[in-house]
Amino acid sequence: MIPYVPSTFGAVSAPVPTSRKADVVAHHTAAGLMQTDTVAVIHTVSAGMVHVLFARSTEFPSDPAQDEYVCALAAALPGHREHRGHGVYIVSSHNGLAAVRTVANTVRSFHGDPELVHAWAADQALPVHQLDEAAGSKWNLPLYQREQRSSRLAFALALSGLAFATFTGFNISDLLTRNAQAEHETAKIRSDSRTYESELRQELGRVSGQPALETIGRLYSLSRLAPETGGMLTLFRARGGEIEWTAEVPDWVTNAQIDSYGPGITRQRLADRQMLRLTARETIQ
Repeated sequence: MIPYVPSTFGAVSAPVPTSRKADVVAHHTAAGLMQTDTVAVIHTVSAGMVHVLFARSTEFPSDPAQDEYVCALAAALPGHREHRGHGVYIVSSHNGLAAVRTVANTVRSFHGDPELVHAWAADQALPVHQLDEAAGSKWNLPLYQREQRSSRLAFALALSGLAFATFTGFNISDLLTRNAQAEHETAKIRSDSRTYESELRQELGRVSGQPALETIGRLYSLSRLAPETGGMLTLFRARGGEIEWTAEVPDWVTNAQIDSYGPGITRQRLADRQMLRLTARETIQ
């Protein structure tokens, strides 16, 4: 067993329609957040919800389908055999600490340096569970991904007996193309993350001169949108005693999760991009 929490790790809860299998819902939810089908997941089901830990499968040191990578944060998922109830579950990762907040049958993730994660955990006013990183459950590839790999291997073996030289050239070029595409996607994610973090720091610096400390706290709480939904805060403006903000999130995000970001949030569906635009105007207390 190899404990591992990738840098792209996240956690999300989604309803399970009675006509759908939980593993299918878990994969589609994770794939929608990561904008790729190459995901590894750990999931549980509890009270009509599927709870998912997810990450890009390309972020692992080797193929998670072949090696026994595990994640102790599986204990944070309601329905897991080691679940301890509501709280913030924390485990060491290769670049800091990773945490999952579990309350009201929903999960959310947070990842960063130890000081930041412990500060975030303290803000939740929930029990804190420090986990043994060697425990937990195995990261899995969705079943259809494993079946696709088997089918590709069988097809390759069949072709090799007919046209080995031609197939070899095709297979190598296809592999190089896929590797280049994966590297490009990974670089884009890292670039987008750095840009978002830079913009957030600039915004914090701009609003910190205002008299209401609540403004900074509100911006901090809204920054959860990115890791929790895969969306982005596109506008945050503080004027006098009011805050105005706008965000865009995938259209599968539930009303319950949207409501958790504050009262009076209006929704506008962006059908051409399968997104929801959220807007709110709030009074600083």
